[in-house]
Amino acid sequence: MRKQLKRNKRKMYYALYDKQMPVGDDVLECKAGYKKPVAFRASLSTGQSNAQENPFGTSVDYDRIICSTDMRLPITETTLLWIGKEPSYLDNGSVDPSSANYKVAAHPLDGMQSLRIAVKLIAQSVVEDMEQETENTTEEPGQDPGSDLEDW
Repeated sequence: MRKQLKRNKRKMYYALYDKQMPVGDDVLECKAGYKKPVAFRASLSTGQSNAQENPFGTSVDYDRIICSTDMRLPITETTLLWIGKEPSYLDNGSVDPSSANYKVAAHPLDGMQSLRIAVKLIAQSVVEDMEQETENTTEEPGQDPGSDLEDW
């Protein structure tokens, strides 16, 4: 791969896995803790193609590929990524892992002059949206919620 053009690079963030963090006072319940996100610039594919080339193998499910000539990027399979958005933080100042929108799908491939990283979109939770919709619906007192079915 030739040297990458600066205009083709996008700003992204990565956060490396740090350690397991206890949830509240319960020592047995833990969640993954991550280091502070670091900004970097790299090229990003538009999406997974159906071309014959499968550099990560046929069993790897990925959506996009990050290409970089910076061979020192410490990204691994446990790294979280923010592409097209800024990381958000919790009240204690640590990064909110649920704000990441991509994860690494396979071990990065490193060549002589470039690094290729397969990434997968993380499905964002819609539970909060559903809770807001439930709170916003108002029913008249004494009205049976199923009574509208009688009109059929």
